Amino acid sequence: ALARIDEMEGNAELTLEHLKQAVELGDRQIDVVRRVAQLLDEKGRAKEADDILRRLEAQAPISNDLQRLAAEVALRLDVDRALALAQKAVGENAKDYKERVWLGRILSASGKAAEADAEFEKAAAAAGNRPEVWVAFVQHTVRRRAAEPAVADALLKRADAGLAGKEPLALAQCYDIAGKRDEAERRYLAATKANPGDARAVRAAATFYQQSGAPDKAEPFLRQLMSAELKTGPEEVAWARRNLALALGVKAEGANFEEAIRLLDANAAGGRQVDDLRTRALVTSTRPGRRQEVIALLE
Repeated sequence: ALARIDEMEGNAELTLEHLKQAVELGDRQIDVVRRVAQLLDEKGRAKEADDILRRLEAQAPISNDLQRLAAEVALRLDVDRALALAQKAVGENAKDYKERVWLGRILSASGKAAEADAEFEKAAAAAGNRPEVWVAFVQHTVRRRAAEPAVADALLKRADAGLAGKEPLALAQCYDIAGKRDEAERRYLAATKANPGDARAVRAAATFYQQSGAPDKAEPFLRQLMSAELKTGPEEVAWARRNLALALGVKAEGANFEEAIRLLDANAAGGRQVDDLRTRALVTSTRPGRRQEVIALLE
């Protein structure tokens, strides 16, 4: 309870300390332990998170969920330990495709490309109509077999067939990951048209255009995310305001700069966030003669 109050007040240090105390007193809830690990990782203290999980293991057998978390934490510290924990958590006869996908990701990140291929193939055989299977499989293939573009092309065709055109957003992400920008754009637009009220598709299209250096094309999707008809949550709206402010800030017209600042003011009304302050500094830096204001925002 204390940790929840601290987090609501934005006190990360106290949140971490209270969560650590809860774990040390025997709390093994996966959400609590995962949050401790996440906070430690954000502070560059992954070794400390690993030590906590090792102590839990030493005290009593840990659940599959905790084994998976321990594997994720160990991945950057001790690959052999990460693989042992991952394989123990999933088991040879796992039937849940999500477990196969997760194990495939761990194997891929560990540099075990052939073993990862095998896990993703098992996942595709069990659930070839599930979008997350193909997104993870394509991600692995592009990263680990970059020198073999024909392999990725063949996999994209399999993803298309497996999803049978029913998951345009997932297919857009697959083509995007593979660097097929024109086809990815076509699929993102198809996803927004197929599901006009789907905030995930709208945000994905906005992100695609931002990352492609096309803020003008991102703008209508960002405005759509802010509209009442889409019924997005406050965090989604704040994200859209922030990114629209960035898109407007690069334009020379003063009216765009003024709107960008109004958008950031609207976010500030709900409590100032570090991301909003950084965005305000970036937007302000586009105006001549405002160097001191930028410095003040960054201090």
